[in-house]
Amino acid sequence: MALMRAYIAQGEPIGSETLRRRTQMGLSPATIRNVLSELEDWGYLTHPHTSAGRIPTDKGYRLYVDSTTPGARMRPDDERLLRASFAQEFEQAAHPLEHVSHLLAEISNSVGMVVATNVNQGELQHLEFVRLGPKRILVVLVTKPGIVQNRLLVVQESFTQSELNQIAHYLMASFPGRSLMTIRKELQDRLRDDKARCDELLKNAFLLCHQHELDSASEEGEVFIDGASKIANASTFPEVEKLKELLEAFEEKSKLLRLVNQCLSGQNLGIRVMIGSENPEQELTQCSVVTAPYWSDGKVAGALGIIGPKRMPYDRAIALVEYTAKMVSQMLNMN
Repeated sequence: MALMRAYIAQGEPIGSETLRRRTQMGLSPATIRNVLSELEDWGYLTHPHTSAGRIPTDKGYRLYVDSTTPGARMRPDDERLLRASFAQEFEQAAHPLEHVSHLLAEISNSVGMVVATNVNQGELQHLEFVRLGPKRILVVLVTKPGIVQNRLLVVQESFTQSELNQIAHYLMASFPGRSLMTIRKELQDRLRDDKARCDELLKNAFLLCHQHELDSASEEGEVFIDGASKIANASTFPEVEKLKELLEAFEEKSKLLRLVNQCLSGQNLGIRVMIGSENPEQELTQCSVVTAPYWSDGKVAGALGIIGPKRMPYDRAIALVEYTAKMVSQMLNMN
């Protein structure tokens, strides 16, 4: 563990003499070399050159994380900064979850990421239909996790702006606190009633909700990411070509969604740390990812986390991600 802490702090291969000075256990360099050699044989350490000191492998990082980071606590300065930013800006931010990804990036000096569930599944807070042409409609909706989405619909029937306003008002007044997906299903149930089949407003409302869900069916969620330049500037990241692949991966929403879905899989929903080769995406095998879910109304509303070099201060990263997820959950459940 002493080697892990030294390497995370210094970023250079650690030799026996460096460990002897840091540990002050009275062990000779020869004894330390023998121990390091055994750890290398077991796969926890490696060395880039024959004469160089050792560096941890992914297996070594995993042992370190599992052994030393449970119960990690927030640094007082990190906590003050996070709480102050939440109190001042979360409620007023136009895109609250985008603001959270920025905070995570700034505090961790890594990449901050927030993923929200499919907008069709979030509690609808605002809905607006804007007529752009005879059969073109802009849908503007806001869901409770703070997601704002604009989507263009091309429909077969023509609507006036007055009709669109009436449909939006009807949906918001008739289905408070529902998701768009739930609203569509309830409208479909109402249309099965013979008396309701002639209700033009009901049919048009179902048509627009159904069309929006079809057009957004492939959307698995919204991704907010911030701080990619921080990892690009990190001296801990290896080859330029691999860095380029990593930055391109940040642009691919599907890769990040798969990553988060992996983090949210399994029975125990909580803090997850994926180190190097444990990551499902090839471009992220030189990184570590720390994630935690956040909740709204007793359901997982998404996940947030940081992506950084494997040589990251894991205790600080874990505490930051866990604490931020709790704060986001509290904010979402206050409304």
